[in-house]
Amino acid sequence: MGIRNVSKASVILRVLVVAVVLYVCGVMYVASEKASGSSPPSRYGAKALRATLRGLRAVRPDPCPPSRGEKFIPREIHTILGLWDINTTLTYKQKAAIDTWHKTQGDAWRVRVWRPKDLKKVLHPDTYRLLTPDSGLKHGQIADIARYALLRAVGGVYADIDIYALRNFDEWLGCPPEQCVCEGIDFAGMMEWGDPPKDNPGRREIANYIFAASKNSEVMRRALALSIKRASSAEAKSTMKAVIWSTGPRMLSDILDRILPENHDHMTAHLAEDDSRVFIIDKASADTFVNHHARGTWRNEFASWVKYGWHAVCVSCHE
Repeated sequence: MGIRNVSKASVILRVLVVAVVLYVCGVMYVASEKASGSSPPSRYGAKALRATLRGLRAVRPDPCPPSRGEKFIPREIHTILGLWDINTTLTYKQKAAIDTWHKTQGDAWRVRVWRPKDLKKVLHPDTYRLLTPDSGLKHGQIADIARYALLRAVGGVYADIDIYALRNFDEWLGCPPEQCVCEGIDFAGMMEWGDPPKDNPGRREIANYIFAASKNSEVMRRALALSIKRASSAEAKSTMKAVIWSTGPRMLSDILDRILPENHDHMTAHLAEDDSRVFIIDKASADTFVNHHARGTWRNEFASWVKYGWHAVCVSCHE
């Protein structure tokens, strides 16, 4: 299912070629040293061994070969640190949260903490400029846009740095253990609240503190475009709630409401573009996978945010 097979004969041949080349180079080195009247240094053996191991690693089969073009989510958890303070370091609580990712996901999953300099390498220059102080956007809008752009660029699971993992995400995404990627998925999310918001009882409220998407995800493309459009509007420059609407959970929910069936009992759809799946899980199921440590903080701290500024209250207040 989208996994490329590597010929054993081809691998063996490549290993032999590298070994022969390294052996010949070693023999020639020893001969030149003897001809010059000096003995090879004792560290030569260690150098040759390290070079041999590097060569073997270079030609061994990729444990997770690329898919043959289908949408897939790699087993990688991404989080972002230091968007508005490059000298930010992980706190004890943040390290504890990340530790739960390692413990629950196992060796098959990789954790990546992205800083601005790392984002600059994978994001489009125009998008990256929106993440700088000169963009004029609020911190919450910058954080939201960064996560959508990052997952569209690399694929995987995005998680806020205050998320505590409780179960393996393979069960959420439906990844068979024998596969190294979760295939056929464009986007997977979780419900933010168990009940619909009072001001709009007919809608879903999708969390944006954790979600998964494939590289070049159509949902992420739409989310990125709409969040940039709304963030630059006059409506997004007033209150903190406007951040939720412009780039946060409300914006993501608007995107998914156009894709998922109107019947809220069915939370799976297939994109017309490539038939890849888009699905979300209900709040009760979501709570078995993650615990969002700072959920709702922005609501309780709104008055403090107005008085002291966004970052002074809580890095995750935009949720």
